[in-house]
Amino acid sequence: MLPLLLAALLARLVFLFVGPFYIRPDEVFQALEPAHRLLTGHGVITWEWHEGIRSWLLPGLIAAIMQASAWVGLGHSTLVVQGVFATLSLAVVAVAVRCGQAFAGRTGALFCGVLTAFWPDTVLDGSHTLSESQAGNLLAIGTMLASVMLRRAWAGGRQASSWEPCGIGLLLGFATILRFQLIPGVAVVLVAAWLTDGRRRGAVMLLGAALPLAGQAVLDTMTLGAPLQSIWKNLEVNLVEHRADLFGRSSPAFYLFEMVQYWGAALLPLAACFVAGVRKARLAGLVVAAVIFSHSVIAHKEFSFIAGTVPLILVVAGIGGAMLLARPGPRSGPNRSRIPPASWAALAIVAMCVTTLFSGYKSLRRDHASLPSLMRQARQVPGLCGLALYVGEQQWWIWTGGYSLLDRDVPLYLLRAPADFATAASGFDALLVDEGVLAYLPTSYRLVRCLHGACLLHRDGSCLPNGSHLMQDEAGLGLPIQPGSIRW
Repeated sequence: MLPLLLAALLARLVFLFVGPFYIRPDEVFQALEPAHRLLTGHGVITWEWHEGIRSWLLPGLIAAIMQASAWVGLGHSTLVVQGVFATLSLAVVAVAVRCGQAFAGRTGALFCGVLTAFWPDTVLDGSHTLSESQAGNLLAIGTMLASVMLRRAWAGGRQASSWEPCGIGLLLGFATILRFQLIPGVAVVLVAAWLTDGRRRGAVMLLGAALPLAGQAVLDTMTLGAPLQSIWKNLEVNLVEHRADLFGRSSPAFYLFEMVQYWGAALLPLAACFVAGVRKARLAGLVVAAVIFSHSVIAHKEFSFIAGTVPLILVVAGIGGAMLLARPGPRSGPNRSRIPPASWAALAIVAMCVTTLFSGYKSLRRDHASLPSLMRQARQVPGLCGLALYVGEQQWWIWTGGYSLLDRDVPLYLLRAPADFATAASGFDALLVDEGVLAYLPTSYRLVRCLHGACLLHRDGSCLPNGSHLMQDEAGLGLPIQPGSIRW
């Protein structure tokens, strides 16, 4: 297993350091940015934090990693944070191997391990700070461990000690407080444990799940003012007031279309193996169905919302693939190859993973990598005294990474119109703009670099204190701008 884990870690670190990008802006402004603000006092505050609907648990954990990074001289590095998360995500691979072994022997362990090690979503999500990615990993690990435990109970084997269901409950509880929208999947596991492994062990698992909720109630009271406010107020704002619908509404078939878009032809063998494997790995299949269905009936959807189902889909498919390979078939003669069929199949899985990564995810990596790269370059500008994002009616500022990437004690401005530029010009010496605006900028700014339509510019000279159009002072940041509300 160790070589597989090292290869999985290498894959995650290569994509982290060679071409870092963000899957969604929330991994910055709901996690990295508040963590940076907690440590330095500098950070963009989006509307969710003004409303008090976000928990400080994930930003607090990230702040601890950032502080450790600063202590060793690396600054408040987001790459260190993501490196830690990438390493922790290897637990998914390790538990997948154990689950595959329990349900389909050595071949199942091999297939489940290779799929979770190299599938594009697990490689890319492993290092990202989205709450749904981290909570999804916890849900997947808890579900796989529960599946193995309940399989032993069904088979009349060794009964689990009280510590095992309690540990699984803790994983499910932390998944719930990081992403309460995963409650339907968590509930499936808890009910299955209650009905299958005896009420006592089911109660122990429920108790384990309740402990993180109790801790979250205390944390929310201390940081937001009311127990579990990050859950009930989030529901009020997004389900009752429909604030989330402002960011788009999608059809119930959205997640299927996204799988087709990103996974392409690989979806066909994956689906066939999933259908074969779900007959054995029923619990994982039920959790996948519960999470996808509950998210499909809500209007606003993002593919990352169901990130926790991907490792489970892969594990069920890995078990199904092992079952299909083990079926007796027509023999054309003796197998003279020194390489077993399972190994050839594992190599085919790796090839499928690599092909899917460089085809379905190519545009995602290209489109979302340029602004973070320019922001990191702005951090290296000698004598930087202020940075302005000149965006107009566009919302591309959400992909820049904010102060968590800039990591400089300088003002950050958000400019939406030429009048804003004139008002705040004395406060900054660097500009991040759309390429189409270059012709209208003062000649004192020289071009530093352009990437995929975005450009970084810098002028000589100092800055004067200017309190106009500071990003951290805008309470409505992150909400969609009404078209035509800004005149150029």
